[in-house]
Amino acid sequence: MCSYMGAIGKLMTGSGFEDIVVEARLCASDSFEQVMSGKHYNRSVRVHQRMLDTLERMLLTSLNNSVESGQEHDNLSAAVNLALQPTAENRQNAEDSETC
Repeated sequence: MCSYMGAIGKLMTGSGFEDIVVEARLCASDSFEQVMSGKHYNRSVRVHQRMLDTLERMLLTSLNNSVESGQEHDNLSAAVNLALQPTAENRQNAEDSETC
């Protein structure tokens, strides 16, 4: 698990994530490197979980904004129909849709 968190930490290097974590006081700037490498297991789990929650929230917000502005309405119609009426026909339509 520590190696997995270390690999994710390496991918996040240079993304500005360190500044966000330090400003949010999730971790001190001196121990950030050890947290992202997975050496401080408990702190690493907490920071990585917060990172995941934040990225998911940003993704959902972006999707919601694009749907509200009408940009993605046509692309998501099959998925919305499937969510509202989960039938075999709607599932097949969603699978066949190139944009979905």
